[in-house]
Amino acid sequence: MEIKKQFASQKGQAILLSVIIMGSILLSVTTIAGYLSIQKIRVSRDIVNSGKAIYAADAGIEKELYREFVGWVDDPSFSNGASHTTTSSVDGNTTSIRSVGTAGNSSRAFKLDITL
Repeated sequence: MEIKKQFASQKGQAILLSVIIMGSILLSVTTIAGYLSIQKIRVSRDIVNSGKAIYAADAGIEKELYREFVGWVDDPSFSNGASHTTTSSVDGNTTSIRSVGTAGNSSRAFKLDITL
């Protein structure tokens, strides 16, 4: 008779322990899924900024080519918040142009070597 009472009180403990374990597993899975979703959102935002940076770097190369072969040109202005910096150097008969486009946290660079 005493053995039955002992098992009867342990049934509630087993159910409670099962519910706590299942709840912990569900909480862990939900937390991981939320973290991964946030990372995907950040990556997609960086893709947009990366595209802006690439086009800004390309505009810098175009500007330096125009300046090299045609003459003076003003710096382009970007309405999307991107910017670029360009440097050019001459080594013998080779002109090197390096342009770095920046938008948000993304930076992309192009380098062009021209041998005349």
